[in-house]
Amino acid sequence: MSKRVTFIHASDLHLGAPFRGLRALSSKWANRLLSAIPESYDRMVDAAIARDVDFVVVSGDIFDSARPSYGDYLHFFEGLERLGEAGIPVFLITGNHDPYTSWQHDFFSLPPNATMLPGDRPGFALVERDGQPLCLIGGRGYYNQTWPMDECIAEGVTREAAEQALAVQHPHAAEAPFAVGLLHTGLNLDPVKAPVDPAVLMHAGMDYWALGHIHMKYAYPS
Repeated sequence: MSKRVTFIHASDLHLGAPFRGLRALSSKWANRLLSAIPESYDRMVDAAIARDVDFVVVSGDIFDSARPSYGDYLHFFEGLERLGEAGIPVFLITGNHDPYTSWQHDFFSLPPNATMLPGDRPGFALVERDGQPLCLIGGRGYYNQTWPMDECIAEGVTREAAEQALAVQHPHAAEAPFAVGLLHTGLNLDPVKAPVDPAVLMHAGMDYWALGHIHMKYAYPS
């Protein structure tokens, strides 16, 4: 098997964001921006299908509110189903805007190709290609809208933990050449929203961290 993996990392879609105040400035631009958010999600789905990626990860704040409109989450689930029809698995975590508790009680059941990692503990999954292990997935989302200051969201999200957790169901999981971690964290840029020292992530054994929350690129100094 070629040691190559392709995936799309999306985060902070904020479907349903109201763009407060824009209507007073320009109704034209307000209308355009309201359509831009769902359109960007559709383009991500289109790109994943066109490129036939191995999987998609979404790192929290899919919705702008814990109580999104029916139309917003119907739109999101239709995108998941399109990816499923193309044979592309999706791995999700929740953010502070759309915590795990709201997904448990209010939303549709996820389609078979979509896996929501838990918010009360680390969760793990395995991506396979042609029956062979390809990539370990590990992560944890927000359980509630606030994160306890005495708890590290990254604790237990390591390659070693993924291998151990998946060993019984997938005896060859440790042979996966890649590992991807998902977290919704402010790193050391936001001292309130699940802060994590980047050095902790650098030593977790993951090949790529699919993070959310900050809305900007972050380069850890080497």
